[in-house]
This record gives sequence, C-alpha cells and structure tokens, in this order.
Amino acid sequence: MSLQSSGAISLANVNTELGRSSTQTISLGDTVVRTLAGVASGSISLSSLYGKSACTPYGTYHSQGCSGYTLYNRYHNGSCGFYDVTVENNSATCGYCTPSGTYHSAFCSGCTYYYKYHNGSCGFYDVVQEYDAAACGCCKPSGTYHSAFCNGCTYTYKYHNGSCGFYDVAQEYNSTNCGCCPSAWTFYNTFCNGCTYYYRYHNGSCGYYEQVQEYNSTSCGCCPSYGGYAGQYCSGYTLYYQYHNGGCGYYDQVAEYNSPTCGYCTPYGTAAGTYCSGCNYYQQYHNGSCGYYDQFIESNSPSCGCGCTPSSGYCYQAYYEFNTGAPPYWAEPVGCPSDYTGFNVTGVSSCMPGGPSGLLAGLLTACTKYDIYWYKNC
Repeated sequence: MSLQSSGAISLANVNTELGRSSTQTISLGDTVVRTLAGVASGSISLSSLYGKSACTPYGTYHSQGCSGYTLYNRYHNGSCGFYDVTVENNSATCGYCTPSGTYHSAFCSGCTYYYKYHNGSCGFYDVVQEYDAAACGCCKPSGTYHSAFCNGCTYTYKYHNGSCGFYDVAQEYNSTNCGCCPSAWTFYNTFCNGCTYYYRYHNGSCGYYEQVQEYNSTSCGCCPSYGGYAGQYCSGYTLYYQYHNGGCGYYDQVAEYNSPTCGYCTPYGTAAGTYCSGCNYYQQYHNGSCGYYDQFIESNSPSCGCGCTPSSGYCYQAYYEFNTGAPPYWAEPVGCPSDYTGFNVTGVSSCMPGGPSGLLAGLLTACTKYDIYWYKNC
C-alpha cells in the first residue's frame, strides 16, 4: 500500500504504513518517517509523505533460499510481500548431490584429455578419454589406431600419421562390415571343434565353409597322434623332419645329410643324371654352387627314342663305350672301322636278334678295341 496522495493525512496513517500500531508514539523527525518521506534532513511536513509507500518496489531482490533441494531467489512484490523464482532444481547449494557417473565437464592436463564426472557425494572423479589428444593441442604418434570406416565394399582402418592427420589401410575387400560379401576362398578365421582345428573361409555368398587343418591339434589344447608330421628344420647341412610324439612334444629324424634345402652344394663334377633335349642325349653334373652344367653325349639317341631299334633284321650297328672314358657313339652298320686297335671286347647286349652266326663272331673278333654293349637293327 501507500499513503494517500491528497487530503488529510495523519501520523496515525504513517504508523499504519510503517506497519506499526496507529497509536504508537511517532514524530515527523523520526528517522523512519524521514526515510519514508525521502527527506533526510531539514524541514519536513505531513505533505512530504503524500503518496509514499513503505513497501520495496516490485522486482527488488530480497534473498535466496531452499525448498527441499530446490534453490530459489526471493523478490519484493511492491505490496510489502514477496514472490519466489526457482534458480536450480536438485541444487548442491540445497544439499543435493548429483548421482555418481553423471557427466560434469571436460578438461586437459598436458596432452591428456579428461572427462569429469560426479561421484554421488557432491564431489567429482576424472576419467582419461584420450592421450596425445588433438583437443589439447597435441598429435598422436604415427600408427596409432583412430577408427574404422567403409569405402564402398572396402573395410578400412584409419590411423594417426604423427602430424595431427591420418592415413588409411584397407583391412578387407568385399567386407560384410560394409554390407558386402567377401570373395569365395577368402580366409575369415580359425576355430576348434573338439580337438580338430579348422580354417574358416568365405563362400562368396556372405556365408562360410570350413576346412580341417589338423586333428588332435595343440591349438585346441590336444596332443597330435604319435608319428604325425610336424615340420622340418636344418642343423648345419643336415635336414631333419620333426614328428609328434603323442604327448604334445616332438621327436626328430634325419631326412637328408648334405641337404640342398640346408644350403649344401654337391661338389663340382659329381654326376647328377641324364636327360634328353629332342633327340640329343646329355649328362648333367653338379657345378659346386648348387647349380648344374651339361655335357653332350649323343645325337639321334635311342635313349631319347630316336635312331634305330633292335628287330629281326640281319644288318647290325654296334654301340661302343670306350674303356678310356671317351664319349660313346654308334658305329658304322655291320663291322668296325679298321684303324682302331688295342681294346678288348667285354660285353655284348642280350637284345641282339637272331642272325648268321658268322656275323656276330666276326664282329667280336674284329672289334677288339671296344666294349660292345648292344646291337640294333639299322
């Protein structure tokens, strides 16, 4: 309320405006009266109090308080009363503690990025979110995993590059992670079924098929059967095969001494075998450096399926192998050259077909310089 703006006014009216008993002793010089009139000193009269009010103007802040966990501000309503405005529900000022785990804020400590959470007792705890965080002005080391994404059907990992940027590495083509089906025979994973170890492959239709890799597998916590092949290794030039011993261990067996697999090279000049190139017949020798060199033996060779072969005819040609180690060759049909002497005949092949006995006897007598191994029809 306020005092009247005109007409008669009394000190009793002033007492009432001040909230006192109308009969309480009062004078115009009282401090409360001067304050109400707005006249701090000097001359004052009842007319100085026209329209004055003892109530604080509307909206003037009065105080702050709690109602349960609700924090409010109290304001004057201009009629010597008040109204309240809620400042915060579940206010810590009113004794409320936010439940544990509720996010509060984020901050950096050096290059480490943290989240701050309420602890349920009106305090906080911190949780590391990221080391070397870009949010803290730092760059992660090169090769640090960042995220995964799809580029079409290609599933890709994104890595930090050490300069606050990234690079990408394809992990899987035609990936199911990207809604696609990997190609058939693409490896997927491994698994055990009892003691049997399997490889699992994609089947090209977003499904899988399995292939046994090992029975009684140590990968499945089992021991392979005795005698099963386990692998191989070298000790010096000796090649060993390793076998399972039935007790999740192994035993070894020599597979080859002086093994090329272990870096051994056969000495130079050691015969390695023979072979044909068309109708040409060759002897192959080791070269001492784990390779070979070849020596020509014979052209149009029967060993290569060429030349004459034995039959029932009566015209013959001798095949000679010299005692001196010179390359063998096929001689002239029937008989021997007359300018070779000094060698002994030591053998005749059983493939000699029937014919005049004088012919065979003549050859054996005349060819005293050769070892004769077999005859053939010309």
